[in-house]
Amino acid sequence: MSSNLTRGLQTTLDETPIEDGKIRFAVDTGRLYIDSEHDRIPITDVIYGLTYAEIIALEHPLPKVYLTSDSHQVMSYDYKEEEWIIYGGGYSPAFVIVDVYINDAGNFVFIYGDGNEKEIPIETSTVITNMQQQISTLESKMAEFESAIELITEEP
Repeated sequence: MSSNLTRGLQTTLDETPIEDGKIRFAVDTGRLYIDSEHDRIPITDVIYGLTYAEIIALEHPLPKVYLTSDSHQVMSYDYKEEEWIIYGGGYSPAFVIVDVYINDAGNFVFIYGDGNEKEIPIETSTVITNMQQQISTLESKMAEFESAIELITEEP
């Protein structure tokens, strides 16, 4: 998956050779095109409401631009290369943690937006030590805050 967005003037765009999979933006007219199956097709519609996984699973994608509902990526299908092209924006579900739990072995399991899971062993003592450090820091900050309040409310 690659980025294939090009920008130019409408007049130069008309003279630009067609390259399947490219999205073309005419900055002077605001028109958007996709080069697909040896033709330059004006994009008149953007398909919204599908998740990244639903778009990737489409058996017969339309020559349109798709905006993923979960990762807010702009995508289209390159029929020549038979792959989806991500043009930018958003984030990849493969890098977004959507859930976390502790399994029976006592390890953290992170679930990512693409459904993959990653188990990370962590010692309970490390977690407790980190929590104690955070509590100590919060207590210290609270004491500073209380001192500042006393100074502000002190009568002259």
